[in-house]
Amino acid sequence: MKPLTSLVRHAEPGDPLAQAVGALLASGLVVTTRDGAGRYVQLSEAYGKELGIQGLEGRGSTFLEGYQFFDADGNELPRMEHPAHVARITGVPQHLQVSGVRAPNGREAWTVNSYMPLERDEDGWQVLTVGVPLPRSVFHPPTQEAAREPFQRPLLEFALAVAGARMCGEQLAEAMRPAVEAIADDPLSISLLVLREGMLHLLPVVRYTDVPVTPVMRMGGEAAVRWQMNETYYNPNIGEADVIGDRVVIELAHPVRSFAVIPLKGVDGRRVASIGVTAPVPHAMSPQQRCALEQLARLAGPALAEGLQEPPEGW
Repeated sequence: MKPLTSLVRHAEPGDPLAQAVGALLASGLVVTTRDGAGRYVQLSEAYGKELGIQGLEGRGSTFLEGYQFFDADGNELPRMEHPAHVARITGVPQHLQVSGVRAPNGREAWTVNSYMPLERDEDGWQVLTVGVPLPRSVFHPPTQEAAREPFQRPLLEFALAVAGARMCGEQLAEAMRPAVEAIADDPLSISLLVLREGMLHLLPVVRYTDVPVTPVMRMGGEAAVRWQMNETYYNPNIGEADVIGDRVVIELAHPVRSFAVIPLKGVDGRRVASIGVTAPVPHAMSPQQRCALEQLARLAGPALAEGLQEPPEGW
């Protein structure tokens, strides 16, 4: 299967079909083609523009690495249930499907697409996708709405509890527990990660495993890079060769198959600690839970007294 751009590039001058395809690709519509194995052959620039990436970045991939997909209600959409996959396997068109995608950089794009099977090869149906980006001025992404609703009360109670407070790491971990218990359910385990004199201290908040915690570990390499990034790191589907902290996952004594590190920032905007989330299964953390924990981190950061030049009175 050749990219649509090749049809335009190699057409005879004045070819009406090539002109029509060229106009389609330049129209601002979302246009993608996939071969029978589900590999991207063509991604229009409009699709990349919505996510702040190059439109051809994913060519040759069966999926966009590190991206999350959502259904029309804002629930995370498993790849096997994505309309493009359904059309590829069944050969049945999927018309006017509203869906969202979130890039690793945090940007979301929402579109209404039709997925049209073209021709069947040995791997499945080739699929043409044509859709329209939903403008942010008139469309409110359901991931944002859903993320706000379930956990507002525990987050408000936590905000009131820590307002104006200065706590050490152990005190803050204890204060966070009621809100975290409302947000994180089995199998998510949550810890507060505090950096003290170059060593990372793990303070358990909520745990759904009996595996012993390593209370102190050296922070270097991969972990130090993530710390300096000062933004949320999330890997929903960890492979055996991936590095968590400074250890390859397969070397760990217990399974870690999804993992997040969410920064707590002080009043100066710099990271003062992190919320660590681990789970023994992939995709264990919903968009709503992740958003709520990021809100919790923003509330908790100014209350952490670690690293202050002068410890608070009575601490």
